[in-house]
Amino acid sequence: AGLHLAASIGNPVGLIEDDSVQILLARSLRHGGFALPDANGVPISDPLPGLAALLMAPVWLVEPNWTPLRAVALLSLAAAVFFTWRIGKRLLPEPWPNVAAGLTALSPVLVRHSGLVLPDIPFLALTLISLDLGTREGPWMKAAPALIAAGLAALVRPHGAFLCLSLAAGLLLSRNRDAGSLSRQRQRGVLFLACLIPLGLWLLRNKLLSGVSTGYAVNWRTQISLLGEPWAMARHSLGLIRS
Repeated sequence: AGLHLAASIGNPVGLIEDDSVQILLARSLRHGGFALPDANGVPISDPLPGLAALLMAPVWLVEPNWTPLRAVALLSLAAAVFFTWRIGKRLLPEPWPNVAAGLTALSPVLVRHSGLVLPDIPFLALTLISLDLGTREGPWMKAAPALIAAGLAALVRPHGAFLCLSLAAGLLLSRNRDAGSLSRQRQRGVLFLACLIPLGLWLLRNKLLSGVSTGYAVNWRTQISLLGEPWAMARHSLGLIRS
């Protein structure tokens, strides 16, 4: 915790463009829009609104002093480490759950991003919450936090859609011999599929407003098209390395 707190001091909020954008979008979302001030109120389709939604209350509480927003990333990291340990307790013998949690906490990537208002660490926390709480035995109501986390994850990063689909597939295809447990698992699987509804509605909103569901889809199509052109792919890769 001390390491991440110290690292966050060297990462002032607003250090890079992305975290400034998230703060501005959180303010816009609070007032019923999703636009940047320099766009004359024109709604934008990227990024997804999940992190801005999570930031609405913190931004309202601290503005115009953004320094306390570091707590969002630091608390998200604490949740990620804790749920890494919880998942490890279920899957690994001692002392490996503690090792897994420690390696997560000491990840150079996470330390480097400490305190920045970016979607990466909250997305990691939401993913681990979904994986842990969403796969435990019990009635579907006990999985409500996992369902909320999965739905938010899909709105923070598009990869969250694959999280929802994976959890749904795992639960729907389960072969639990106990009929009661099997029924509960399948109910939960259907609910994880339903977690994609907010993302679907948002992508529809983007398509109607801008003609593009999301910039991520455009980028993915571009990358996939390169697979059919190995020389173009090689030039693209070299360009990325040089940059």
